[in-house]
Amino acid sequence: MSKHRKKQDILRVPPPDDAQLDFFAPLILDIRLKDQREAMERPFLSFSSTNPQKTPIEYQSPDGSVWVKVIPHPDYGMATIHDWDVMIWAASHIWEAIRNEEPHSRVIRFYPHALLKSIRRHAAGSTDYNRLRSALDRLKTTTIKTNIRANRRKQGITFGWLDDWMEIEDTETGEILCWEIAVNRWVYDGITDKQRILTIDPDYFLLRNGIDRWLYRIARKHAGSQPAGFTVSLEELYNKSGSSRAYKKWAFDVRKKVEDRRILGYCFGLYKNDGGREMVHMIHVSQLAQLLQESPLELESRLAPGRQQQARQIAPEGQGAFWKAEMKKAARRASRKSALANLHATTRSHLDLDAS
Repeated sequence: MSKHRKKQDILRVPPPDDAQLDFFAPLILDIRLKDQREAMERPFLSFSSTNPQKTPIEYQSPDGSVWVKVIPHPDYGMATIHDWDVMIWAASHIWEAIRNEEPHSRVIRFYPHALLKSIRRHAAGSTDYNRLRSALDRLKTTTIKTNIRANRRKQGITFGWLDDWMEIEDTETGEILCWEIAVNRWVYDGITDKQRILTIDPDYFLLRNGIDRWLYRIARKHAGSQPAGFTVSLEELYNKSGSSRAYKKWAFDVRKKVEDRRILGYCFGLYKNDGGREMVHMIHVSQLAQLLQESPLELESRLAPGRQQQARQIAPEGQGAFWKAEMKKAARRASRKSALANLHATTRSHLDLDAS
């Protein structure tokens, strides 16, 4: 298999009824997905999807101005980056109500099938609903302590992502009518402040791996649509992750994730700066296209081969001229080897998957 992982490798297959109309669940493309900037930038969540983390996260920014502590419940564990899909769903619907000047509240009632469909999960039976119950339990019982938006309180503020959640029953029949969640006020205040939210890719819910999700959120928050993208040292990324793993083991896994990778429109590269420090560069493909005065499709068709080697040699400030030179070399090599047709077919397959 090629080292250039295709989009279907990092995305899980959508549920069979993903595009099917549902009276109770608007199509996910009808609502812009919203995530909170602060939660994207700091380590508030566990990456694991199978074994919820039982050890706390303790984070302090390099300048010491921001600190975060996340304490898992001894039985349920810590809220995960996959559990956070529920909070993205809530934020998106609250913000949609604000945008349409409709009533909105921290308390949201919903049908569990509709929520699962909206976050592009299977909703076929008790297993799917029990997984949702477990996610809500972790979101309710994980304790967050931070000085972010703590109104200068020295001891910070303490809260859980959800104040509570429940299943609403018919008092006469005992039948479950709907479910209800109450979003914490710290979260709600962040959702209702336009400056504190960002739109994310609808395919975010399909990302399989927790680290892929985290990298996308870091890129979306920091690189965004900046013309030069965003560069950060591997050590600083480690600090941002809140990981309790030894740096050497963590870095080994993350290097594989950021070498020659693209995640939902963001290109990642790993290189060493003049001081020998490992640096990660991330940039949206549309911004690379503007640097090179190419369309995104033309750019991708030429960047796919050899991006890993190129990224290791390039400094962000010189990438425009570098990419142009490298693409010309790649085109000449392809022409000499009469391999252009094969390269085009491979690239077209990759782009078709992106468009699907």
